[in-house]
Amino acid sequence: MKGHFEEWTSNDLSVINTLFGKVQGTIQEKAAFDVLDIEEFKNLIQNLAQTPEWQKYPELQKWAKTPHRVDRYFEGYGLLYRIIAGWGFNFATTNALECLNMLVKSGQKKMALHDLIIHLLDYVTKQIQSAAMTLIGTSKYHLKDLSKMLKRQN
Repeated sequence: MKGHFEEWTSNDLSVINTLFGKVQGTIQEKAAFDVLDIEEFKNLIQNLAQTPEWQKYPELQKWAKTPHRVDRYFEGYGLLYRIIAGWGFNFATTNALECLNMLVKSGQKKMALHDLIIHLLDYVTKQIQSAAMTLIGTSKYHLKDLSKMLKRQN
């Protein structure tokens, strides 16, 4: 995938680095494909497409102006999708809280602190929403093991 952009831009590092970042020492600088929200990514690409560096490359402009291609690249190579794919996780359909806990524990080893805080805030928000859904649910809940039932003592 990176090869497409290198080909379209004749390997212009100023453009490649805005998309993929670069490593300085032990720190990976954040770039467009490190954004977690698709709307933020689209806005960033549209803003970058207006810069003189990007205006020089017609194939890059064509890509930036084709919404379904931008979406496809984000969903195939964005940070969230790389974390999930790299660790082999899929979004859970039955046990979302445990899935989120696993993702929080697994994919955060080399993330910059300010990015980690944003990422954890997103997970915490999703967990609170999931917990709140149990309070307004219409299904009856029961313990799998009735021996764990708390009994009131008089």
